[in-house]
Amino acid sequence: MKVKLTTGSVDSILRVLPKVHLPTVKNRSNGADPFSTYKKPCLSTVLARAFKSLHGTSAASRTRLRARFRSILVAILASCRIVKVIRGFDMACLRIQRTLDKVPSQTSLSKHARSQIALLAKYALLISTIMTALYDMTNNIRDLVVSQQDPEALMSTVHQAHHALLRLLGRAVEEGSQAQDSLAFFEKEAIRTLSYPRIIQTLLVFLLGSDWSHREVARTTVPPAIRGVRTDLQSIVALTVHLRDCVVELRQKFSIAQLVTIRGAQETMRSEISVFIKQEAWVLYSHARTAKETADFIGKLAEEPCPRL
Repeated sequence: MKVKLTTGSVDSILRVLPKVHLPTVKNRSNGADPFSTYKKPCLSTVLARAFKSLHGTSAASRTRLRARFRSILVAILASCRIVKVIRGFDMACLRIQRTLDKVPSQTSLSKHARSQIALLAKYALLISTIMTALYDMTNNIRDLVVSQQDPEALMSTVHQAHHALLRLLGRAVEEGSQAQDSLAFFEKEAIRTLSYPRIIQTLLVFLLGSDWSHREVARTTVPPAIRGVRTDLQSIVALTVHLRDCVVELRQKFSIAQLVTIRGAQETMRSEISVFIKQEAWVLYSHARTAKETADFIGKLAEEPCPRL
């Protein structure tokens, strides 16, 4: 399939990065990749033009330099997918909590749901913090290109930001796995609590009336909703592992020698690279805000009764 490098899509980015393979996140309803239509600015020609201006360097050297900055695109694409998945937490949590709140006899299960939602809110906030840290590190890399400060001092700043980001990513992998286990237990509890043997179920339809109707709705909708969130968490953890690998690779590809080479480019070309990185950094800033908004929304669900819509 031919992909046009127009006003950017994930496919156009992947054409710039032909050797990059990201984990595919499957849509539960139809098996498609839900992020195939994600739009972003197309900046694929910036690096090619910029690094052609480097004097005294071979074609192989220029190719390696371009790879340094392609790593930024890979990391940002992974972060796009993480935030796209986490945005689905709000409606899933709202559906679970609202359904259980309509079953008066299940106050303990509703309370347990709030504790799980609070856990997801905390995790979404951690993802927001990671996006902010990646935004900061990307801006630090931009300083490497445009600033006239001492290269060693700038590299030290980048290394510190890199280590801080890796710690956060390690937390996200660990806490994401723990949250999956917690949700698996909650799903089993919901199935056990809301289900009855078939013969008893038939009798309770007459004995409990409307309360049973709400309970039956909860029995058929809550466990699948929990399972869906758990599947999303699994995808996020896989993408976070990939993002961590990207960050490690990004750190390995920058050195003082490479920085000096980059600074040998013409001023206009370095300016183009700077603009490219700045625009990509703002994508990360937007991701951080989105994840924070999701964390705030589901955090409120965990603190108070679910609003009736």
